[in-house]
Amino acid sequence: MESLKTILSHGKTIPTSKSSEQDKANKYGLYHTGANYRLPQKEQTYDCPKCQDREIVEIGVDSLGLSIYSDCTCKAKKSAARKLKSSGLRGNQLAYRLEDYQVNDNNQDMLEGVKRYLKAWPEKINSESESKGFCLIGNPGIGKTMLSCIIASDMLSKSVQVVFVSSADLLAELRQAQLSRDKENMEEKIETLGKVQALILDDIGKEKPTEWVQNMYYRLIDLRYRNNLLTGFNSNYYPKELAQRLGEVWDATMSRLIGLTREHFLCATDFDHRIEG
Repeated sequence: MESLKTILSHGKTIPTSKSSEQDKANKYGLYHTGANYRLPQKEQTYDCPKCQDREIVEIGVDSLGLSIYSDCTCKAKKSAARKLKSSGLRGNQLAYRLEDYQVNDNNQDMLEGVKRYLKAWPEKINSESESKGFCLIGNPGIGKTMLSCIIASDMLSKSVQVVFVSSADLLAELRQAQLSRDKENMEEKIETLGKVQALILDDIGKEKPTEWVQNMYYRLIDLRYRNNLLTGFNSNYYPKELAQRLGEVWDATMSRLIGLTREHFLCATDFDHRIEG
């Protein structure tokens, strides 16, 4: 077995001082630093070498000799990538197209209503109108989520910051934050969703209508309503039953939901395409 002295002497040692006399005077001998400062510095790499990922580039100087900057060509692409990542849309949801929607006499009106909304929302989103959003209501499996994703994808393609989220997943996240006593995280989630440019809630009212669930719905919908922001919904429950699940019949939550979507409140009756054939 090697002695401790031998083990400690492995590797290159570097004097602690330029003075050999001082080294001799050091009773502990030479120290091994573990570093080799003669190695070449690792070259920094960037996604965009032109701006070094700062998303701005210098394009000249003004009359005072101060630099003038402009957006780099990479900024729009990176911004779109960030919006896509935060949108909640994944995989096949991004590939949905109106021409793929299974239409019949019972859901034709809903499809036509969505087509009208796709033409209307770009003018509404920054307007003073209270009713900027949409609500799709009908039986399970008729394609409400698909149509909602198509709307969200259209917003993304026009550089709108949109979040598409399952209401069940959202409430589960908020509940988990509450149970873990991470109130700050829960409040941050509500605040973020209350301010995002466009929010689409998928399958609202599906959860067991506890007082806590109803309170979370009210807080989020009220925030969107007061901030006058575009908000979309879809649900399996028709208005009266949905109102009961969100609280007392036609309470503050439901009245705000209708206010946000009044001009594009679309209902359909159809069979469940997921169990067809």
